[in-house]
Amino acid sequence: MYKPERAGKGNKVFTVFKFRSMRVETERDGQKLSDSERMLKVGGILRKLSLDELPQLFNVIRGEMSFIGPRPLPVRYLPYYTDEEIHRHDIRPGLSGWAQVNGRNFLSWERKLKYDLEYVNNISFPFDLWIFLITIRKVFSLSDVGIRGVDIPDESLHEIRKPNRNRS
Repeated sequence: MYKPERAGKGNKVFTVFKFRSMRVETERDGQKLSDSERMLKVGGILRKLSLDELPQLFNVIRGEMSFIGPRPLPVRYLPYYTDEEIHRHDIRPGLSGWAQVNGRNFLSWERKLKYDLEYVNNISFPFDLWIFLITIRKVFSLSDVGIRGVDIPDESLHEIRKPNRNRS
C-alpha cells in the first residue's frame, strides 16, 4: 500500500490509500530515476486498469472522497493554485473526474485545473452520471493511461509555477 497525503475539501489534509505501483527508490548513483524506471511490472497493469485506485473506496466510505470530483492532488501544490483554482477544494475530491475523462495525465496543468473548476461550477447528478459512464468506458478501453517522463511530460505543478503570494 502507498499512503500519500492529499488536500481534500476545504484544503483539509487526508491520507489516500492506493496500491503501490512504483519502487520507493527515487535515485540511483546520485541520478533521479524516471517514473518509467521506478515502475513495478505489476504496477503498469494496476495503472492501466486503474486498479491502483481501488483502495480509495475506503476514503469514500470515510467521507474524505466521493466517486466523482477533482482528483486529490499532493498537499505541496496548495501554494501554487491561482485564487480561482483553489476552489477545486470547495468539494470533496473524487475517484474520477471531469479532467480524467477528458485526457487524464495527458492534459497540461492549466487544462486539468480548468476542467476541475468547470466540474465544481456545474456539479449535478446528471453530470456525475455522465462522468461515471465515460470513466467506465475509458477504463475498459485502457485509454489516456501514460507514464510520466515517457508518454507525458515529467512536470509537477510546483516545478512549473511560482507560489501564489496569497497562500505561500
